[in-house]
Amino acid sequence: MIDFMSIEEIPRYLEALPFSLKLIFSTLGPLSIYFISALVSRLHRTLTSPLRSLPSPPLHHAWSPSTIFFGHLSQLRNYEYATTVDRWIHEYGRVIRYRDILGENRLLTVDLKAIAHVIQKSMDYQKPPETSYNLRKLVGPGVLVVEGK
Repeated sequence: MIDFMSIEEIPRYLEALPFSLKLIFSTLGPLSIYFISALVSRLHRTLTSPLRSLPSPPLHHAWSPSTIFFGHLSQLRNYEYATTVDRWIHEYGRVIRYRDILGENRLLTVDLKAIAHVIQKSMDYQKPPETSYNLRKLVGPGVLVVEGK
């Protein structure tokens, strides 16, 4: 039979722990809460995304670790990028959804009206911070990176 400690015994137990274990336990709690909340937030964003109704190529090996972490990027990496995207456009249309790292939904469009709309309404369609950062590193500050007023 498992013997659980009562709430009154917890402070006495914690006082007996060495400092290093106290430090580890005091760090693990907040880190666990942070990672769980980040995971729940990402899951909520993915499940409620307006992009979820768009056509999407199937994920190969949907439950493999590489697919869970990298989504469709593993398919884009293994083949020629332009060939894969061209095949997707011919099979699923000019506006599609693909999965990015950790299942984040991303929009891929070659529809000129949609592209013009996004450029004209740039305040409504801001890039994720990591995308802006990577673009800034790649092409420097300029029209592709500037958002807002």
